[in-house]
Amino acid sequence: MNKNYDLLSNDINELNENLTFINDINSGVKYRIFAVYILDLLNENPKELENFPSFHDLINLYKDYKLTWLESVSVLQRLSKVHFCEFAAELNKDLSLLLEEMIAKEASEINKLKAIDRELILFIYKYYKEFFSKKICYSCKHCLDFSLYLDLISNLINERISIEAVEEKLHYHKIIQIQDSILELIAKKKNDNVFRIERTFIRNTKPIVYFDQNVLVKYEEDADFKLLVNKSKIDFYYAYSPSHLEEINKRSDQDKKEHILNEIIDLTEKLIILPWDDGLKLFYEDPKTGLKRVFEHRGEAAALVEKLRLLKYEGRTILHKKYLEYSKSINNMDLFEKDKDLLEGVLKQLSSGFTLDSIKNLANPESNYIRINNIIYKLYNAFDVLGFWKEKNSDLRAIKSSVHDIEHLIYAICADIFVTSDEKCFKRSQAIFSHIKPALKVLSLNQFISKLNGEH
Repeated sequence: MNKNYDLLSNDINELNENLTFINDINSGVKYRIFAVYILDLLNENPKELENFPSFHDLINLYKDYKLTWLESVSVLQRLSKVHFCEFAAELNKDLSLLLEEMIAKEASEINKLKAIDRELILFIYKYYKEFFSKKICYSCKHCLDFSLYLDLISNLINERISIEAVEEKLHYHKIIQIQDSILELIAKKKNDNVFRIERTFIRNTKPIVYFDQNVLVKYEEDADFKLLVNKSKIDFYYAYSPSHLEEINKRSDQDKKEHILNEIIDLTEKLIILPWDDGLKLFYEDPKTGLKRVFEHRGEAAALVEKLRLLKYEGRTILHKKYLEYSKSINNMDLFEKDKDLLEGVLKQLSSGFTLDSIKNLANPESNYIRINNIIYKLYNAFDVLGFWKEKNSDLRAIKSSVHDIEHLIYAICADIFVTSDEKCFKRSQAIFSHIKPALKVLSLNQFISKLNGEH
């Protein structure tokens, strides 16, 4: 009798009676595993299956869970006819769910798993390894993911790696997966952007001011502040960026969108900071054109970017556990000079690709946009890991607001004055720009108002 029958014969009754672990993860995993068994057997000798000793158990499972069983078999039958690379994408769902369940348990609990739990994990791992590992191509993303999951489960079962290490590896693998997907979309759409540049901005001695979103809203809503700013245009230019447009695009009220766009035109006279020729440049463009561009590209790519931002935020909390001892004193530390070894250590863990010395006084509008983007994101990430002026409110809305702060900092590189009304953003941007662009002044809203009133 085929070895597949022996494998199924030894384990099917035990699986049927002890499915709590797999049930806790996802009922679909259980039925896909059984569906894999049946497909293997059917492909080799369908007639012999009816004489299999535990065939009645399979029939009972089918009757009890008909819908889930049919869905699993249907998916696998379709995928079994294509190249393994596509089949692996479906199998990866099972393995990633198993890993998520394993790392969800506290480290102290991993050795207390019921015997049946460990046996089931090992059983699934061995089965997938035996039947599918020889088909891995090691060149496509699905096969590489499949190989990674198998190795992580194996190392965790055999206690060659800690749960914390697996959690970190999985987290950063998810980030890589999303980044790859974003790059694929960008490659497809790289020529799709439509710009309607009216003219190029020519710099002179007047400083350029850049507001974060909260200050822009104050300009829109506070008549006294708006009057004060408008009077100052003889001394300053004001600029907006695609980041402002992205936040406006999230509003559902079309009339409100139109009103804000008109306020931006009033404030900036259409002066926009854009990524251009690998750097940042200033042009005059109607924000309504820019909003249309944002709207047309807000689909899959925007969803992936938002998911990536949140994943990166979650990753900071994973690493933050290692630096809790500094949480009480971190806000008073000089992370770019006296205490820079601490910040350097975190940047290394985040695979930043730069040292603090290498980025000193680096930033200017002509700097490579992708590099500046990476530097500011990694510094912000490192601050979160260390708890440096950390977000007090950790709900989803606050997290999304935090990641938009980062993008405003990137565009502020092109300005002479950056104004924010958020304390955390103020403290962090002060620290970052004092190192990478000391000439850029970071002002709180109150400081800026005092400046316009001639108080200092």
